[in-house]
Amino acid sequence: MAPPLACSAKAIVRCSFYLGSCSCFASRPLPRDCCRHAFVVANFSSHSRNTSSSADDFLQFINNQLVVEREASGNDSNQLSHSQRVALIKNASAEMLLKSSIHTSIRFSAAQRVKFASLLQCAASEESNFDTRLYVGLINRYMLHNKPQEITQDKKDMLRDWIKRNGLRAPTPREKNALMKQIGLNRTQLRQQLNFLREISGTVDDNAREVVTNWLLKNHYRSPTSEERDSLQVQTKLGRNQLNNLIFRTIEEPGELSDEVRDILKNWITEHNRHPTPSERDELQEKTGLSKPQLYAQVSNILRNTPTVGLHDNAQALANLRAWYDRYKRQPTPEERSVLERQTQFTSRQIYEQVRRWSDEKIKITPQMRLQVHEYLSNIGFASPSSQERDELQQLTGLGRAQINGLITSLRKKQGT
Repeated sequence: MAPPLACSAKAIVRCSFYLGSCSCFASRPLPRDCCRHAFVVANFSSHSRNTSSSADDFLQFINNQLVVEREASGNDSNQLSHSQRVALIKNASAEMLLKSSIHTSIRFSAAQRVKFASLLQCAASEESNFDTRLYVGLINRYMLHNKPQEITQDKKDMLRDWIKRNGLRAPTPREKNALMKQIGLNRTQLRQQLNFLREISGTVDDNAREVVTNWLLKNHYRSPTSEERDSLQVQTKLGRNQLNNLIFRTIEEPGELSDEVRDILKNWITEHNRHPTPSERDELQEKTGLSKPQLYAQVSNILRNTPTVGLHDNAQALANLRAWYDRYKRQPTPEERSVLERQTQFTSRQIYEQVRRWSDEKIKITPQMRLQVHEYLSNIGFASPSSQERDELQQLTGLGRAQINGLITSLRKKQGT
């Protein structure tokens, strides 16, 4: 038998996993792409061999693959940390459970423990007190904890009784652990059976629609969590799929979003400076034809993108800010913004957004404006103007910064500069 491979910790931790059957350990080599950085676990059958021979096959198979890895990569030896060993065992056990149909625990003899220690360490002599019991325990505990069990009618009846007693709600994590022990299912099986048994067939009537609509209104049309859907199922007496479909239809039912509709909403918000009340929302829905989620989204968007609405409805302050912008045609510096905040009582974000909105306003570029910019560039030899010079051009022409920049680029290109 070849000695254990002296492999690197990084190579093992980043490994890919491949699962073969016990009967092909020695007869069928793994594909090269599955061998590289591979920690391979076997599918052991308790009907065909005892636990001791299973452990031998397990160790032999790992050793063979590590030898292949050594030949492929030539990695130097490196001591594995505890966390790396745990990661190996957890991932390998998970791969075993995914690929195997029969599961059993593994028991190592004294000699097998020595070899197991050598494989886990990749340098057995460096840790004389190395104990494999922890790692063997991790393998068996992880496998048995997730081991698929037979799903009988009695187990389904026990789950159905629990669901009836608890009003269709999902169990808490502590209750899930108790059910797993009591009924004898693993976590995945328990989740699948609970989802299936809780899927009753109800009637989507006006009461169910009202319950869902009121919940969405109260929670600003966000998607309910799993626990909140459990509660809604109890209130509506609907199955999970029925409830999910009703929530989706209620949220996504669209209306036509035209400029006229937006103007109606903007005018309403300008007058009231807030979100509408339920009765006002119903009235706006009648006027606009929007669904409730559309209406809520549009109102929120208008409030968010119109800084002067909903916070400081001060016409004089806005006029002062506009006067400052008309003079400088640019964003204020941090010092200037602080002064403007004190003068207008607007927030820094409000000032930035409002100035940006004004600067984006497009003014028609007249021949006179173009001539003014051309003469200015001619005086400086059609060199690229500095930031301060561009500010002067903005004040001279009344154009926005983007328009000035575009005009400068166009005129300089015509001059070949």
